[in-house]
Amino acid sequence: MIVSPDLIADFHRDGYAMMPDAHSTAAPCRLAGRCGYGFLGRGAGQCGARPDGSNLLANIKFYASKVNLKFPGSRTEVKYHQDFPFDLHTNMDIMTVLIFLDDVTMENGPLHLVPGSHKGPLHTLWHDGRFTSAVSAEVEAMAAEKAVACTGRAGDACLMHSAVLHGSSANLSTDPRRLFIITYVAEDAQPFVANPIPTIHDGTVVRGEATGRVRAVPFEMDLPEYPKTASFFGQQEGQTG
Repeated sequence: MIVSPDLIADFHRDGYAMMPDAHSTAAPCRLAGRCGYGFLGRGAGQCGARPDGSNLLANIKFYASKVNLKFPGSRTEVKYHQDFPFDLHTNMDIMTVLIFLDDVTMENGPLHLVPGSHKGPLHTLWHDGRFTSAVSAEVEAMAAEKAVACTGRAGDACLMHSAVLHGSSANLSTDPRRLFIITYVAEDAQPFVANPIPTIHDGTVVRGEATGRVRAVPFEMDLPEYPKTASFFGQQEGQTG
């Protein structure tokens, strides 16, 4: 799959980009059938995921994958946050690819992203001495005003920068909203924390080559708590309940 210059420009400007028809319609349907409601993606390439943003970086490695589920009628919401504090590396060249296994509509719990927020600060997820996995109420209100919904057809993909502010709304429809999520990192980005979803594929170079080098960029942030569950829904419920 060729990544267009416009998509690359969108990603760098907004912190995310939509890739229509990243998979054929049949492929996500087959994957959804295999995944059911309890399958976790097992690693790089096992489901044939191709939209790895390969024109954005020369050398890329696999970090993690999972299936994110919102059941019909589920009231589960994800509060605004950035992924980078959870996937802490020496640099921020980290992309999460969300492949739509179902049509994603305004009714079934789409992702909401704040364009350009990846260029701003890394917001704390600690409040009143507790790790909440979410930004403050003030930042949440700002994000909600500026956010755009990430909707599309089954087979589309959303490419998301690890520092972009995002959350998701409840599934109020009678249809499921399932995503196959893969995280890729620059080959020269080295982790500061243990992978919360470890697999034998962690660190596998999926494009380019291993250089044996590390690249670090300056940033400051509060260290996260190591998650007790692979489910982000569970992380926020566990920390805020």
